[in-house]
Amino acid sequence: MLKVMSSHWHYEDYFYRFYHGSWKVYRTQRTAERAVALLRKLLPERDLNLAFEDILKEGTGRNFESNVD
Repeated sequence: MLKVMSSHWHYEDYFYRFYHGSWKVYRTQRTAERAVALLRKLLPERDLNLAFEDILKEGTGRNFESNVD
């Protein structure tokens, strides 16, 4: 997972897309969800940081909706 998240397409590209307001940034949700699943699997007895949980709640489970008519 570290290799995946450190790759150009999961690190640099998503920062670029976020900075430029691209709808393609929504794809980061899948990577974040996979990372969280791994963290929970590694330490099932521990809760994630509350601020991190808030970020996950606000930043995942979303779909892109175009405002173009």
